[in-house]
Amino acid sequence: MFIQKVSAQIGIPLIHDHKLLTGLVTHLQPAIHRMTFNMEHSNPLKNEILKEYQDLVQAIKKQVWILEEGYQVTFNEDEIAYLALHFASSIERLSSEETTQIKVILLCGSGVGTSQLLKSRIKNIYPELEILDAFSIYDISESFLKSHGVDYILSTVPVDGFSVPTIEVSPFLNKEDRNKINHMINDYRERYISSFKMVGPSLEDVIPEHHIQTHIKATSRNEAIKKSVQTLVDADHVNKQYGDEIVDHLDKFGPYMVIGPNIALLHSNFENVNVPVSMSIVHFEDGIDFGHERFDPVKVVVILATSQSQIHLNALGQLSQIIMNEENRNEMIKGNKERILQLIKTVSQNEEGV
Repeated sequence: MFIQKVSAQIGIPLIHDHKLLTGLVTHLQPAIHRMTFNMEHSNPLKNEILKEYQDLVQAIKKQVWILEEGYQVTFNEDEIAYLALHFASSIERLSSEETTQIKVILLCGSGVGTSQLLKSRIKNIYPELEILDAFSIYDISESFLKSHGVDYILSTVPVDGFSVPTIEVSPFLNKEDRNKINHMINDYRERYISSFKMVGPSLEDVIPEHHIQTHIKATSRNEAIKKSVQTLVDADHVNKQYGDEIVDHLDKFGPYMVIGPNIALLHSNFENVNVPVSMSIVHFEDGIDFGHERFDPVKVVVILATSQSQIHLNALGQLSQIIMNEENRNEMIKGNKERILQLIKTVSQNEEGV
């Protein structure tokens, strides 16, 4: 959410930069520890950074409340300057990237001879297409397409059954084929522009009333996770393995999904998700020990399941607005279902939040 807000303010789309996200996470762990215990850590480049990146620094100062409220710390100018360095590096990476943005794969019926011919023709005519490779139709799966971020399939044979749009062309790329690809590129550009707006379903869309349970009891973390995921399993929004994956992640990396006092946001990979995005909220009356030093016991478990990158950001941003308001967060922790529903409705209909 912090990256998204800063990106929107400076008008540069950085939300897709995985290096920025991982870099900030790595930096913030010790930084938050320093600020929590008032340990000074001067930035020797502070003055140069503040001068060189004035607009970026102002955007970070305006949005850093997201981190300050979430972790009960205050960022001084030394720490702000460190954040600015990460964003500046991301901007440099973005500006130095090749213009090729549209990821495609090429398919043929058997072997890769015809698709290799198509590949050489496309490279000469459409430098804006990034051709991942040429494949036989029998070598491609849905999980491959998702994990590699494929935008389109160009195929010399009829293909169906994949979520990625498919365009059938001839190996010789005649005028009709070129018209199809030109239309594809224009369509991609429009979707690319739209992707940086705050779009996607609202919190109210992805958490209907029957996805909220309150005053539930559980005797362990794993039982609480299983009960929380079950609502989405019953709706066939996720497979039953989704809860097992969450347990595995927590066992391996610790209680990093406990995001605030008494609240956990649990999620896993897309492979066992059957819908674009879905969420549930489960309130546990007695609280659950997740092993978090500051935020245990967890009384509210939010399950997030998404199979498409970025589509959940609108709903997640609205949830964050509720959680970061202490009064509203306490309503969730008390398990007041009617009030939770009202908060979701309000934040979904009001861009300014609750």
